[in-house]
Order: sequence, then C-alpha cells, then structure tokens
Amino acid sequence: MSNPLLGENGATRQFGPQKGLKPEDEDVLEDIMLEMNRSLVKCFPETDHKCEAQGMGAAGGIGFGLSLVCDVSMVGGFSLFSKWFGLEKEIELCDLVLTGEGRFDRTSLQGKSPCEILRLAGKYGKKAILLAGSVQEEAVSLMKEECPAAEIHAFGRQDLSLAENLTRAEELFQAKLDEVTDGLGMSRAEGPNNVDQSEQEAKFRRIRRLKKWMRPLPRRSNVHRYPVLKWFSKTAYARSYLWSFKGNAMIPALFWGIWIAML
Repeated sequence: MSNPLLGENGATRQFGPQKGLKPEDEDVLEDIMLEMNRSLVKCFPETDHKCEAQGMGAAGGIGFGLSLVCDVSMVGGFSLFSKWFGLEKEIELCDLVLTGEGRFDRTSLQGKSPCEILRLAGKYGKKAILLAGSVQEEAVSLMKEECPAAEIHAFGRQDLSLAENLTRAEELFQAKLDEVTDGLGMSRAEGPNNVDQSEQEAKFRRIRRLKKWMRPLPRRSNVHRYPVLKWFSKTAYARSYLWSFKGNAMIPALFWGIWIAML
C-alpha cells in the first residue's frame, strides 16, 4: 500500500470506513492523528517528513511508528510475499486463480495482495476469480479496465444486515463459491472428481496429519535461519519445486536422498 499517514489518502480517510468508522467520526480521528503528530515532532524532528512518505499509512501506521525509533526499509508487502513463495511462477503454471478479500474497493487497487494477484493472472492470461464479502462497483469497473478477464463476486447479501452477513458468512461464501464454480464443473458437494463427502473428509484428515508431521521441517520462509541450509537459501527461494510434497517431486527426491545416505 502506498498511502501516507495523514490527509485524504491517509489511513483515517481510506481505511477507517472499512473498519467501521462512522463518517461523522472521521474528522475527529484525523484531528487526533494530527495532534499526535505535533507531539511526536518534539521528540522526533523528522516526524513531519516521514508521515508524508508513501506506505506510512498502511497496516494502521505501524511502519510510521517503527520508522521513528528504528532504521527501517519500506518495501511492498505483496512483492516481498510473492518473492518468498515464487507466486508469479505458480500463477504462470496454474489453470485457475482463486483469491479473496473482505471488501473490494478503491483501496484494493492501491497495492493490496488480492488485486495484485488478479494483475499477475492477467499478465499470464489466466482465468482469475476474486470473492469478497462486499464490493464497490466503481472499483470493479476500474479493475475490469486493467484485467477484462477477471471475475469479482460479492458473497454478502445487500438485503441482510451486517450482523447477519457476518453470522452467515460461511454459508453465504459456500453458496457463492458453488455458483461461481458450477460452470467449471467443480461444485463443492461433488468435488472435481465426483468424490463423495466422506472420502473428501478422510483426504483432508490425512493432509492435516501430514502437515503436523512436517511442521518441524525447514520452510521457505525460515530456511535462512538454519546453520547449514542458510548457504542455499537463495537457491531455495528461487525454486518452488523444492517445497513441493507431491508424488512426482517426492519420489525422485527420496530415491536420491536414500542413495546418497547409503553411500
């Protein structure tokens, strides 16, 4: 996110309404932020300059606060995440991209991860679907101009109150997901291979057990912390297949690992 801390494009004006801030309280909160800024200048002379920098209003202004007392470097969250997990390569190889967000509005277009995922999918000509609790039609139109093939759907219902939408969120999400994927031949009840519900649940239990056993193993995000493995961390980050536990990747890995161990 590129938002500064204060002003019309700042944290209060842009993100406050998303978090439930009432319109009549926006000026009050912005005045409090300005007063806080004036107080901080007494201890940190660079406050005025930093609060105007890009990104200082993202994540509730955490970056701004840390920048006053620490030597920080601001980087885009999505670009960092994408590099860690090789996301661009994964999208290039996939058939369908499915992502989601609580509310899709104009702030989503300013660097939020779900919107950047749609842009990456458009770059590689992939079908992409975004599900959000609610959507702003203006933002959808702007996104369609960038990525005409992207689909953006709201699963919240306008005829229900916010409280009821939140209470029934799982039900509404599943109904919308069924509706969206029905044309793809992947309804939730039947699954992609007509597997019944009990078999699916058994499969998910096996996956959860496997993930529990694998928890102590190095992961792409922490491989640099291991004494010997950190020498290969750059290689590990760049090659997503090293982190795949699918059969076609595991079988040769086990073969060569056992073979070398026997030597």
